[in-house]
Amino acid sequence: MVALVAEVQLEREEYASAMHLFREALRRRADLPGIHSGLAEIYRRTGHADWAAVEDGREPRSSDETCGDRSPGCLYRRKRWAELAAVAQDQPGTERHFWVSRAYGALARRAYERLTRLPPSAESHEYEARTHRERGRHDAAAESWRAALEARPGSPAYETDLAISLQMAGRFAEALPRLERLIAQSPGSVELTYALGQALLNLQRAEDAAPLLGEVAARAASLCL
Repeated sequence: MVALVAEVQLEREEYASAMHLFREALRRRADLPGIHSGLAEIYRRTGHADWAAVEDGREPRSSDETCGDRSPGCLYRRKRWAELAAVAQDQPGTERHFWVSRAYGALARRAYERLTRLPPSAESHEYEARTHRERGRHDAAAESWRAALEARPGSPAYETDLAISLQMAGRFAEALPRLERLIAQSPGSVELTYALGQALLNLQRAEDAAPLLGEVAARAASLCL
C-alpha cells in the first residue's frame, strides 16, 4: 500500500513525498517490481538522467524461463496488464488490491495514450482537466474545461467544473458570475454554494459570503450526523 501511495504522489508531481514512500516500500519489500522504476522516473523528471539509469538497472528482471505464467510480478514486468488484472483476483488480502490497482492503472494510461492520438474531443479535454486538477494545477484545469465546453457547448457538468476550477485558481472575479448563474439553476448544490461563498469572501464581500458558508457548514454537520 505504501508503494501505491508513492505512485499517486509521483503522478501528482509531489516528488519528495513520492521518493520517501518508494524508499520505505523498498525497505519493506526489496523484490517488489516497480519500486526502482518509480525512483528512476522521479530522477528523470527532476533532471538526473544518470541517477535514473542506476535505478533502472536495479529493477528486478526475470526471463521467460524463470517466470511463471501466473506470477503477478512477471506479468507486470512483461506489461501483460489484462492478464495481470485477472490473476490478481486470486491473490490474498492487500496483494490483490495492489496488483489490481496497478493493472487497471496501466490499462487506463494505455487508453488515454490512444485517446490523445485521436483528434481533440470533449472527452480528451475532460481527462486533461481532471489530471491538472488532481495535480493542483487549477489554472491549467480551467483552460482544459473551457476547451471541453467549446467541444460540447452548454454542458452543465463542464460549466460547473470550469467555475470551480476558476475559483480554486484564485480567479474569483472571473468565477463569480459563472457561480452565481449556476447556483440559480441548482440552489441545492453544496459544492457550488461553498465555491460561491469562497469567491465572495476572497473578493472582500464577507457579508454576502457568510450566509452561504454558514449554510454549507450546517448542511455538512447534518450530513455527518
